[in-house]
Amino acid sequence: MKTLKILFIPFLLLVLWFNAAARQNDTAPISAKIAPGFSAFPLEVDLPIAAMAGYMDRVDILMDFENASQNTVVATLLQDVLVLDSIIVQDKNYLILALGSPMETTYLALAAQRKTKVILRATDDRRVSPIEIVELKFPGGAK
Repeated sequence: MKTLKILFIPFLLLVLWFNAAARQNDTAPISAKIAPGFSAFPLEVDLPIAAMAGYMDRVDILMDFENASQNTVVATLLQDVLVLDSIIVQDKNYLILALGSPMETTYLALAAQRKTKVILRATDDRRVSPIEIVELKFPGGAK
């Protein structure tokens, strides 16, 4: 039970920090909404997800690519990523995502170069599962 408290208290402080930053000033720059130790990354997304996701929502980032056998492979890169904002710049839709480590930033930079899908999570869904890679094989090699 002590371990749960040790993990929960920093998480609670982080949530309170994000909420206080949001209430501070609606016109404040996005950098004012980033908690210490986090960074932000703009990820270009399709309009539907950009219209649905907003401040303090959580998303998962998936990427698809073809393997050596030319089969489509889908991999979950990041889970439970915090959304800071959704913006449109020159007819392109972006989600501004808060990242907690340099490795998460590296994964997102990789995803930005490939075809990504962003999955919106339910408000109270905070579970993180082992990352899986799914390979789509078509009979006879047809696509």
